[in-house]
Amino acid sequence: MSGAEPLCLLRCYTRAGDQLEGRPLADVVIETARALDLTLAFAQHGAGGFGRRGQVANPILLEMRPAQQPIIVQILGQLTQLDALLINLHTRGLPDRLCVLEPFAAFDVQG
Repeated sequence: MSGAEPLCLLRCYTRAGDQLEGRPLADVVIETARALDLTLAFAQHGAGGFGRRGQVANPILLEMRPAQQPIIVQILGQLTQLDALLINLHTRGLPDRLCVLEPFAAFDVQG
């Protein structure tokens, strides 16, 4: 596998109420990643936290406003694939959300 483009991890911090083309944003991102043949993609619901505007999301508030529940979408792939994914999503109207791209090193743990 030498000479292959290294893997990167893209994390997009979204909310349960975010939509793209009338569908849940996390679903659209994962389906688009699969269509572009990326290595792996999944969404994970957050229990709480705060965003870049300082708005706190805790379990009690999330019960009253479930659309605010944080969702992290993680996608693993080569940098060129992840660039293609982001361009695709932006041209389709991706909402303004924080995305982080970082190098990824994978290894197997033998037990």
